[in-house]
Amino acid sequence: MPFLDHLPLLIPVLGCAAVGALLVLLRLPVDERTAAALAAWIALPALMLSAQARTPVGAGALASGLLAGAAALALAALAGALLLALLRQPVRALLPAVMHPAAALLGVPLVQFTHGGGALVHAVAFAALVLASQASVGAWLAAGRIDGRALLASPPLWAVALVMALSWAGLGVPAWTTGVTDLLGAMAAPLLLVLLGASLARAGVTGIGRALLPGLLRPALGAAAGFAAVMLLPVPGDAVPALVLGGAMPVAAALPVFAGPSKGPAGTGAAALVSTVLVLLALPWLLRLAAAA
Repeated sequence: MPFLDHLPLLIPVLGCAAVGALLVLLRLPVDERTAAALAAWIALPALMLSAQARTPVGAGALASGLLAGAAALALAALAGALLLALLRQPVRALLPAVMHPAAALLGVPLVQFTHGGGALVHAVAFAALVLASQASVGAWLAAGRIDGRALLASPPLWAVALVMALSWAGLGVPAWTTGVTDLLGAMAAPLLLVLLGASLARAGVTGIGRALLPGLLRPALGAAAGFAAVMLLPVPGDAVPALVLGGAMPVAAALPVFAGPSKGPAGTGAAALVSTVLVLLALPWLLRLAAAA
């Protein structure tokens, strides 16, 4: 069975997420704000620099991947807005959850476990793009304004800019930095998954009925939009799994730094729980979709 074949991949994902959930359920001290800031400010940028040092991605290839990622987000937003309007749902309230995947919390670890190398560089770049979209498009939908400081204060975005600048200049990541970036980047996947589990445990099942629609739409529309983007646009092969898997990720959990302002009246917690369960169940088929693209 395809699902059982992927248990070696699911066990570390579920195991790390279970640790985060248990910390919350046992009421042990969990400072999610500090952990989220550590992941966003330290672990993700270090992971990108570490991956770039070992499997360099050219500036042109990275730019192509970012363009396709932006197209995937735009397609998901357009399709989501149309479907929500047809279903007579509050478009402005639900669209941020429908269009923005948890590309950092779950997408980056999955790409790291399944592909690594250049795909990991593209995965972190796509996660940075999603965070920027949450701080801009998500802020505008939720509050009618854009917080420029939140948009600029995105260390993964700075890491993308640094990698592109070094590549354009014909330089690589300095070898003397890899010892530090390897160590700090190694904590990204477990830290992100523990945060995911903690956020889902806090969400609970309150409002699960209202969360079914955005929870189901997010991975379905995201997978279709990511697949369409890589099929229609010229993207390097390493970017394909990062965009298809990253685009299909569940609703971004309501965590500091990662959730951004994408919280409508229905909230994002229950929708994140619904869509995370759906994505993990569909993971074998999502991996096949990424391979087919």
